[in-house]
Amino acid sequence: MPGRRERVVGAVLGSAVGDALGAPFEFGPAGAFGARFPGPAEMCGGGGWDPGEATDDTQMAVHLGESLLAAGGLDLPEMFERFRGWAAGDPKDIGIQTEIVLGGGLPWDLAAALHFQAEGRAAGNGALMRAVTGAVWFAPQGRAATMAAARRITALTHGDGAAWEGTAILHELLRVALDGGDPVAAVPRTLREVRAEHRERWARVLAPDWRPELATEGNGAVWACLGSALWALRETGGFAGALRAVIDLGGDTDTTAAVTGGLAGALDEGGRAGAVRGYRSRHTAARTHRWAPAVSSIDPPFPGPLLCVLVCLTVPGPLLCVLVCLTVPGPLLCVLVCGGDQAVVRTRAALWPPKPKELVRAAVAGRGPEVVTRSRGAAGSGVVRLRTAGACWWWRE
Repeated sequence: MPGRRERVVGAVLGSAVGDALGAPFEFGPAGAFGARFPGPAEMCGGGGWDPGEATDDTQMAVHLGESLLAAGGLDLPEMFERFRGWAAGDPKDIGIQTEIVLGGGLPWDLAAALHFQAEGRAAGNGALMRAVTGAVWFAPQGRAATMAAARRITALTHGDGAAWEGTAILHELLRVALDGGDPVAAVPRTLREVRAEHRERWARVLAPDWRPELATEGNGAVWACLGSALWALRETGGFAGALRAVIDLGGDTDTTAAVTGGLAGALDEGGRAGAVRGYRSRHTAARTHRWAPAVSSIDPPFPGPLLCVLVCLTVPGPLLCVLVCLTVPGPLLCVLVCGGDQAVVRTRAALWPPKPKELVRAAVAGRGPEVVTRSRGAAGSGVVRLRTAGACWWWRE
């Protein structure tokens, strides 16, 4: 039976593995993961991500852990500055709300609160996704300490109390798993520690009969994200099965899988910690890190440098797009047929244009291509469609 050290490694690495495994399927349709991997799954590229590449979920978890190590405990101003410095470095991916809070220039103790006051909602899953390192650190201090720390860390970027309580619940369930207990069985007593104004909604989402089809919001929201992770633990028989279940839900697949992977990786049933190591040894190489490795690919998807050009021909009817990718030693030709006058890219980072977020920012500011539509989701997510040169690029997070 794995000891505590192995469960800790399983939790942190399990979260990173879930993040990297789910990233290529983000905002894709339900069932896409199972369709690609009807049998055993492996790390794959897609959506602008290399096989095994970690997203902002793992990157922020590493920064959170490094802050705890450097300060010897919780130093909220220092942690906020780490987050802010990371955000200013133009990361490959960052959540809309987190980017606004960290990039607004406000003090650490006001930024998220003022954002919530202005927007009225801030219950995205952006604090759940990075929680595993904090949960590991505070677990030895007991239930009250770990839940209190979770609320304070979450409040750096999320002003909604629902997000605070969700991260507090995850901290406590991870503490139970790290102690060798059953996090699913611990839900009722954990709910008793949730603040009264949020307890009823969390009790519904974490109830034994809840399933993702009952969600009233997408899994980019804190409730459906954590609820889906607990559902996967209840309904599946191991680490790999739990990740398959949540990634096949579609939506915010990297974060739901990161949360699920942290919990499943900490459990000592059925060799789940061994399953984490299996993904790592077969498909990923790790940077040496005191917390747990950030996942990166050892098997690049192409044999050499990659140059891609997207050529779109606007004709009556469908739009024909040809994506020509030149690699060493030979060429690769990809043809995409898109309906109507829109070529839709549904990933966070498409091959073309190289930095779609910059295109979105320019367009929203009125300096770039025409904005076709712009809308906001229930949990603060954003969808922007841009039309340029006969094509329409979709950017969403």
